[in-house]
Amino acid sequence: MTSLYRLMFLTIAILLTGCASHSTEKPPVTKVFKGSNQKPDPILQQAMELDKAGIIKVQMVTRSLPPQIKATGPEKILSCLSQPNGRWIQQYNECELSEQNSCESTGGQFNGCASACRHMEGEVMCIQACVPVCSYSADNK
Repeated sequence: MTSLYRLMFLTIAILLTGCASHSTEKPPVTKVFKGSNQKPDPILQQAMELDKAGIIKVQMVTRSLPPQIKATGPEKILSCLSQPNGRWIQQYNECELSEQNSCESTGGQFNGCASACRHMEGEVMCIQACVPVCSYSADNK
């Protein structure tokens, strides 16, 4: 009888170990992308802010114009930063001014005409302009 309990305990331990090691989080990627010619460079500034927050890791920035930025982190964020005018909004897990192909290839939901005031609370006066946005679900790491 005790050997039966040992076998059951061992089976459960193996199953739990296998489940714990399986993660849905995607591994970080490394990508090289261009900054802009603007002073100050908004792409470089955003990359450095995300690095400071521990969201991505900027590994290298060249002194060329536009600068070349090499960073490691989640594919969706690096894809956003590498798009012209792309802006990652961490609080909402989305990329503003995203391109549809890039959005869909990284598992996002593309909205080509989101409201510019989509995150403002209450009644606000808002411009009637479409903002292309790529949104990611909370479980999309």
